[in-house]
Amino acid sequence: MREILNKKLNINNIISIWEYFPGEIDIKKLKLSKSVKYRIKLISSEKKQKEHAVTSIILNKIFKSKVDLWHNSSGKPFINKSKNISISHSNNYIAIAYGEKNIGIDIERPQNRIINVCKKILSKKEIDILSHYPNKINACKFWSAKEAIFKFFGEKNINFKNDIDCSDFNSSKCNKKEFKIFFEYINDYIVTYCLRKIPLNNLK
Repeated sequence: MREILNKKLNINNIISIWEYFPGEIDIKKLKLSKSVKYRIKLISSEKKQKEHAVTSIILNKIFKSKVDLWHNSSGKPFINKSKNISISHSNNYIAIAYGEKNIGIDIERPQNRIINVCKKILSKKEIDILSHYPNKINACKFWSAKEAIFKFFGEKNINFKNDIDCSDFNSSKCNKKEFKIFFEYINDYIVTYCLRKIPLNNLK
């Protein structure tokens, strides 16, 4: 496994993108803590087991010490080394965002099928915007932006279509909060992350 992008977003947050090859991973040969091994046993999917194991090792490398990774009932990750963390997996890539401020991150590979998926998770206004530029990259941006905001909150009851407004990536909205969406391009993948925009009247 190797880190292919490390970017400091501001004084508070960092994103780290890693590449690994699942076919080369043998969980039994990995040096994992007892807590990680226990959590892996609770995961039925071999693919998900490898993702959890590799993510745990990567976090140890990032923080240069043992990191305890767990998830709440909604699936939002938490660790003992950072106040906020967001994690996304796609095939042989892992995207991690962490720091003092809450953040959401997603990594996706643009595919034509996402265009059809977007019809189910985009509002009429968003569909109208996409209809002017109907390609898999723009569809992926909409999908991934909503995923990033969803991961920011980590709440199951958020509805992609009705609760998350990504009609403007510079001013996306959800739960009365405003976000700016950012994109990075890694080979054939799009890394999307969101940061909350703080109203001027809240600045000190």
